[in-house]
Amino acid sequence: MYSWRCELNNSSVVTLDFDGSNADLSIDNEDFDLEISGLCAVSDDTLIICDENTEYNYKFGYELYGDRVELTIFDGTVSLEKL
Repeated sequence: MYSWRCELNNSSVVTLDFDGSNADLSIDNEDFDLEISGLCAVSDDTLIICDENTEYNYKFGYELYGDRVELTIFDGTVSLEKL
């Protein structure tokens, strides 16, 4: 399932890594860090990460374009490149 990364204009770095049936989504910038990590379920257009720490399920939309994935995070979309 690969590893994905992007750098945004506001100096934020977004990474998405898969390890077996687990996924780690990380958003880092100067003001805050967010990490969602745990068991992952993937359908044709949806990614759900069951966070180990909060026990909350985070649902994201996505579209895959070969070596690029557009991930809908909260109210926006980011384009991550495959590493």
